[in-house]
Amino acid sequence: MSPKKAEPDAVAWPLFGRLPVEIQIMIFHEALRKPQIHFVNASRREVGPVTWELVLKSRDKRGDTSGYRLMKNIQDVARDSPVAAESILKSALQPLLLPISARPNDSWKIDAATDLVVFEFGVDKSDKLWLWHPRNQLVDLNHLASHIDSRQVREDLKGIRKVAFVYGGNKQPQAGSSESVFQCLQHHNGRHSSLKFCTEELLGFIYQLSDIEAVYFILHHRVNKKPVTNYAASYFSVPAAIRNTFGLKTFYSTTRSYITVPLPSCEIGPVFHATWKTKDHIWLHGPSPPLVNAVREAAMASPPNSREGRYVENVRKLSYLAHELDHHEEVYLLIAQMILQIRADQDTPLSPDWPLPIPPEVNTAQFRTLQQHHQQRYNLENLTKERRDNLEFGMLLMVDETAVFKSEKNQSEPTS
Repeated sequence: MSPKKAEPDAVAWPLFGRLPVEIQIMIFHEALRKPQIHFVNASRREVGPVTWELVLKSRDKRGDTSGYRLMKNIQDVARDSPVAAESILKSALQPLLLPISARPNDSWKIDAATDLVVFEFGVDKSDKLWLWHPRNQLVDLNHLASHIDSRQVREDLKGIRKVAFVYGGNKQPQAGSSESVFQCLQHHNGRHSSLKFCTEELLGFIYQLSDIEAVYFILHHRVNKKPVTNYAASYFSVPAAIRNTFGLKTFYSTTRSYITVPLPSCEIGPVFHATWKTKDHIWLHGPSPPLVNAVREAAMASPPNSREGRYVENVRKLSYLAHELDHHEEVYLLIAQMILQIRADQDTPLSPDWPLPIPPEVNTAQFRTLQQHHQQRYNLENLTKERRDNLEFGMLLMVDETAVFKSEKNQSEPTS
């Protein structure tokens, strides 16, 4: 047996320890690249004739750019540094272990308060209907239909607050395809078949997240495409203080930045937003109400050098550049439909498991049982009306931040 190779010694940082503790903490905090983004491979596994469960795994290590990998590496490098240990400990506002398989002594820890979890579903080749939405599980009579084990899935996803899905790409089937994980059913009359996700079915997954606060869609795009680099250059020209104040969030993997693409502000009012919430009033067709227009005009009339004035101008420019990005219009229409669907799901009675009762029957045992089943299916004990009203939706774009800065530097250098 060949002798085991000795592991290389840790790299010594003789001068680092001489820096003031405050500076050391700042360096480690920047190295953590927060808020982070994490990727989870998701698939489904049958546990019975008509029941399935969710299986979550990490990406292959060679292609995994999740933030928890960076956290693990920094912990290994700085194992003997009290300052690093303190920085890592204080950086996590809400520590959470992701429910994915790991090697012994490994655990994938994230900060649920700030971090984003991307669920990556593959193409479905099973020829089965894997139904998510409670209403679809009841109305679909297809013998191939299979239903989710909600209790186990909700337990696995407990604590996750911010989630994302990649939208687009040649390998991602349309919602009307039998290979789609969030498949549009026949009774939808093709309403969502032109999109990548069925609105109802995707919401069926969202309803399993008891602590959900935000849902993002990442536009599938190559980072070196001109529309992407142009948008990124404009985005990073906005001062970080203004971006943070007005919700232009940036998430970080180990190699890339994921930046906010504002949803069309012309269709939400009265205040300019980079994201939408379920409670917001959206006008998909026709002009905005006069009162909303008046409030917007007042906002745009703010002094150009004021924080509000600069924000309005920057968002207007970013929104213009966003129209050049692939799938931009599809995603904001999908989000608008999801918001309308959440409102419909909140209005009872609408689903087959919540019939319109005759007044004397409201207090009957049978009706109370139906009410309890309805609350369980829609996870209403955790997804209260307040949580659903404040559910935030946004759009992100993956960019290479270093490439943007190199491009700007090359353009600024005089040519001989």
